[in-house]
Amino acid sequence: MRMLADSGYHTISPDQLYSYLISGTRLPAKPILLSFDDTDLDQYTVAFPEMKKYGFKGIFFIMTVSLGRPHYMSRTRFVIF
Repeated sequence: MRMLADSGYHTISPDQLYSYLISGTRLPAKPILLSFDDTDLDQYTVAFPEMKKYGFKGIFFIMTVSLGRPHYMSRTRFVIF
């Protein structure tokens, strides 16, 4: 995350990307979309605090079949930002 921030990248949301693709809405310089898959607990305990530290946004694709299993997020750890 630090390297991305230091290199001038700006995170965008899926809605921003869609708007750009459909209507040409402007994006920030060096746009990047961060996505996390598989509901791994490290994504919440490690990646999310680092993203917050740099003011980054992203998207988590939650696999409900994994919720509550060892090393995965629980139902109380959904992240909205």
